[in-house]
Amino acid sequence: MRVDTATRQARPGHDAHGFLRHLFEMALAMMAGMMVSAAIFLSAVGMTAAEAMREHAVLFVVLQAFGMTVAMVTWMRHRRHTWRSSSEMAAAMVIPAVPLICLRLLDVISGPICGVYCFTTIVAMVVLMLYRRGDYGVVASASRPSRLVGRAEELASFAPSEGTTARSVTKRQSPHAAPAIRRTPRPQARRSAAAVAGLRRGANDRGPRR
Repeated sequence: MRVDTATRQARPGHDAHGFLRHLFEMALAMMAGMMVSAAIFLSAVGMTAAEAMREHAVLFVVLQAFGMTVAMVTWMRHRRHTWRSSSEMAAAMVIPAVPLICLRLLDVISGPICGVYCFTTIVAMVVLMLYRRGDYGVVASASRPSRLVGRAEELASFAPSEGTTARSVTKRQSPHAAPAIRRTPRPQARRSAAAVAGLRRGANDRGPRR
């Protein structure tokens, strides 16, 4: 079985593993960004989380979006994802906040909007990853070929293909090589020829019998 065939057969499970791993990493980065930005904001205003989300609903969501975006883009770049993928993930964190902030500023809705914002960002992230499943199906080095697979393919390129025999190799040789190979005596044949030649010389030296 060739390396590329084995790679294609092993790819579905590997893609699912890479997708779930990236989703888990993004969820952790999102939580870390939310916690850090919330801790900084709460320590600055001297309020509890419930009070800050109620009294400063818009500012709280803006800081949450900033913290999550920075954390997630930083981790994606650490995992060697492209700038396109990183910017799309950042957009998935920022765009859901825009309509909520507009509705809150226009007094169309009231109260905290952080909970709705966090839910919409998770949905946007999953939808983006499903849409770009070709980019997120492999673990960050998902973005680059595996060194082991590349090495295996390199070694396989030097190996003879299936059905290759010594006869087919001989046929591919130049037409002048075959006669030379046929005329080349084997070591055992050489020794036998030398022994026969020695017996003949000995008989000639003794001369004819009387």
